[in-house]
Amino acid sequence: MRLHSIFLLPVSLAAILVPPPSGPFKVAVTTQDLLDHQRPDPWGFDTIPNRRIAVSRFDPYPAKSCSSYKRVPYMTSVVAAEEDRILDPYEWPLGVLGQLELEFCSPKKSKVSKDTPIVLFSGGGNTTRFYYSALASEVASRGYTVITIDHPFETDIVEFADGSIAYGGHYSARTNLTFAETAIAVRAADMSFVLDTVGLKNRKKDKSLAFGHSFGGAATAEAMRLDSRIRGGVNFDGLLFGPVVKSGIGRKARAEQSFVLFGAEGHNSTEDPDWHTFWTALEDQRLWKRELNLKGGAHGAFWDLNLIADVADVRGLFGQYTEEDLLSKLLGKRVYEIVTAYLDDFFQFALGRKDEGLLNGPTAQYPEVEFL
Repeated sequence: MRLHSIFLLPVSLAAILVPPPSGPFKVAVTTQDLLDHQRPDPWGFDTIPNRRIAVSRFDPYPAKSCSSYKRVPYMTSVVAAEEDRILDPYEWPLGVLGQLELEFCSPKKSKVSKDTPIVLFSGGGNTTRFYYSALASEVASRGYTVITIDHPFETDIVEFADGSIAYGGHYSARTNLTFAETAIAVRAADMSFVLDTVGLKNRKKDKSLAFGHSFGGAATAEAMRLDSRIRGGVNFDGLLFGPVVKSGIGRKARAEQSFVLFGAEGHNSTEDPDWHTFWTALEDQRLWKRELNLKGGAHGAFWDLNLIADVADVRGLFGQYTEEDLLSKLLGKRVYEIVTAYLDDFFQFALGRKDEGLLNGPTAQYPEVEFL
């Protein structure tokens, strides 16, 4: 009989604080449910007939604007319990997620600078947005408002403010389209809706940015195809699905857009046929693009669990095979140092504020990044 990992690993019951972000700004967080009155829920499972999503918003503030600091749970107890259940077959130590806390700024005034760029984030398939809160905080600390999005009935679990729960995995009987193509289209629509809610409604003049991990990276590409307000996008190691694979992003009479494919080691447009088709389409459209590879980085490098393993001191304490499925050989702190630096330079370039910066070519500062 295999015992649960909670009995195998020496996990303290004390709170575990995730290190604060390293950028020049402090970060405040708010969570919110958003209801799209114009769109029925595509999965048809919500008691509310219109599309409802949950988001976390990470805003940057100068340190002098913070009246105090507060600790909040990394994820709610309900979500942590469900994620424990999902991770149990991987022998991840139960209870760690429920111990984690993040520290945020409590601002004297809730308004951020009107010049602060809006950045959307979409996470991996069936993956709660909470697994990217440390990454979102890190990016926000560079001067961006980062909004992470849960996509209900596709994401494994979404807990709304009223306590209701939307579980993923109930979509196959509701549509004759493939799950991937349907879910990508839903995510893209969710992302456009979020831009509407924050007041960016002019599709010719307004500018925003987006990035995503895994399935969320594919959603970022599709959202850019449909919405020219997203001027720059990054796909962290996501397979590509849907119309964007063949059509690419750019079209005539569209705003100028830029895109980065940032793959884990071994995942690139030479080895991945869909990445190759997509890359060729961008080449034909003469769209500015870069393809980068994270040497030593696995698919699990780009989410918080890779950082959490170090913060909670559990790296190497569970099965080697399953650890390779979840984490990366590169430590979480170093990965986030790298990707945030490249995101910052790319976002500024995509907004027309500076030149290519780190995207111009290899640098000795980040030897882990390979230009393809």
